[in-house]
Amino acid sequence: MMIKYLFKFQSTLKRQLIGFLVSSIILLALVTSIITSLQSSEKLKISSLVNGQRIASNFADQSLLALITASQENAKEAMDRTLGFEMVKEVAIFNFNNESIAKSENSKISPITHDAVIDLMSVLVIKESKMDWLIAAPVFLEDEALDTEMVEPEETTTKQLLGYVVIKFDKTELLEIQKSIFMSNILTSILIAIVLVIIINWGINRLVEPLTALSNTMRVARDSGGFIKAEINGAVEIRQMASVFNQMMSRLEKQNIELERHRDTLESEVEIRTQELKVARDTALTASRHKSEFLANISHELRTPLQAVIGYTDLVREELDLEGMVHLSDDLGKSIRSAHHLLSLINNILDLAKIEAGRMDLYIQSVDMNYLINDALETIRPMAESNANTLELHCNNL
Repeated sequence: MMIKYLFKFQSTLKRQLIGFLVSSIILLALVTSIITSLQSSEKLKISSLVNGQRIASNFADQSLLALITASQENAKEAMDRTLGFEMVKEVAIFNFNNESIAKSENSKISPITHDAVIDLMSVLVIKESKMDWLIAAPVFLEDEALDTEMVEPEETTTKQLLGYVVIKFDKTELLEIQKSIFMSNILTSILIAIVLVIIINWGINRLVEPLTALSNTMRVARDSGGFIKAEINGAVEIRQMASVFNQMMSRLEKQNIELERHRDTLESEVEIRTQELKVARDTALTASRHKSEFLANISHELRTPLQAVIGYTDLVREELDLEGMVHLSDDLGKSIRSAHHLLSLINNILDLAKIEAGRMDLYIQSVDMNYLINDALETIRPMAESNANTLELHCNNL
């Protein structure tokens, strides 16, 4: 759980590095101390076992006379010498038939099987427990069969197995030494790990300090909106990061200056365009006002003579009606209607001027459709006849 906490993404780089290195050092120290302790313990165990086998072998040599004579008195001196070793707790001497010749006081050593006795040709560990070894050594009687001056010594003797000896070799001291070795190795590893952690912590602080300073500079630049330059120091990678950051700040500063210049230029152009639009707007308004004034004036100027024409034409038509000239009166009626139509067009122009000025009034009234249609026909028929066209009206209920 601790390692997972140290290496999570929210933790700092320094904490992750220290956690990784401390974990590696502790693991390495523990593994090294355990391996060293096991190797030392194994070597010490082998050395103790070899020592026990030598003691058993010497005890077997000293027990030869006791087995030949089957006398406990002869065995006592050999047993006393063997028991003089601190690690030897019990001893026993057995003949070839597994009969006990002599045992130390309170000894619980049992004889081995007969088949094992026959196969016993060298010093062997016959039983091992947590606290001791039972080591057996054969006792041989060597007989001279040939003249030693004529042949080699190996060929001049024969061995006769008289019996064997057994010693109980205590491992208490060995276990204490192994425990002491293990504890000393663990303590030494912990001490070395602590020293290495202190050194590594100091070294990581030296390595991370420039990176922390660069990070603080970036944060200040972000919060202030300025173009602060970072100090270039530390490892090669950190120096490269600081150099790239400074280049980026320089480029951003240059771009910001260019943007401000463009902004000022755009503001000037916008102001100029605004003034131009104001002038164009004022010009258009003036032109529209002049147009309205012109329409109003020209409409009034046109209406006055046109009304006079309509009035005099109407008087002439009345005179013709009195004199009975009906066909001429009808023609003048058409002229009067055309003049009224022209007058309505002029009135429409005046209405447009009123609409532009926002002073147009709407009046709803009834219209004589028969008169309106006939008026339209009389206006259009002369143009149709001049082009050899025929104009017909089909209208019901009029």
